[in-house]
Amino acid sequence: GDSTVNAAGRPNTAALLQRYSRLLQEKSKRKVRAGIRGLETLTKMNYKHELLPEIYWYLSLGYLKDSRIDDAIFALEEVTADSTAPHAKKAVELRQRLKAKRYPSIGR
Repeated sequence: GDSTVNAAGRPNTAALLQRYSRLLQEKSKRKVRAGIRGLETLTKMNYKHELLPEIYWYLSLGYLKDSRIDDAIFALEEVTADSTAPHAKKAVELRQRLKAKRYPSIGR
């Protein structure tokens, strides 16, 4: 069967997360953008709230690869909303670095 669908016939969020995050590693902008769109869809599906920080983490990396800095900063803020999330610490550091680069006058 299709591993991206669970027993209830709903999309398996974890499998989709894996599939879309893999697309972000591609060289092709088109594939990266397809991964971003997939992850954006997952953030709106409300199936697995516990996976949201991870979805936003990969989304932020996709946005960075696509030169969407403000979107990346927003996604990282979503990751850091839960300080116990897997990538929370890295997300805080990355967000601070991006903000410092993006808005050099702020935080001086």
